[in-house]
Amino acid sequence: MLIETPLGGLTETACDRSSKMHARAHTYYRTDCPIRCGEAAAWAARRLIAPRAFLNAARHERQIDAIARALNVAPADVRAYLTALDVDEWLIMQRLIGHELI
Repeated sequence: MLIETPLGGLTETACDRSSKMHARAHTYYRTDCPIRCGEAAAWAARRLIAPRAFLNAARHERQIDAIARALNVAPADVRAYLTALDVDEWLIMQRLIGHELI
């Protein structure tokens, strides 16, 4: 779905961006849902969310939904991004964020 911006242009919704990237991930894995769906979600999230952008958003927001809005992605992408972090990455990210996420 495209939405009109205040300047009169059109932009994709976060859900559209997420769906398209998830579909690209399945193309990469040569699968369709539900096969390797978790891996496709992580692949898509890693491409939609830059670590620095996530860190900046998470420093200002505590809730997953608010972080997703700040990043213009679906909340499921933020959850997939967090799930895909290994333990060391998560500990570093959590220390840099400075608070718990809800």
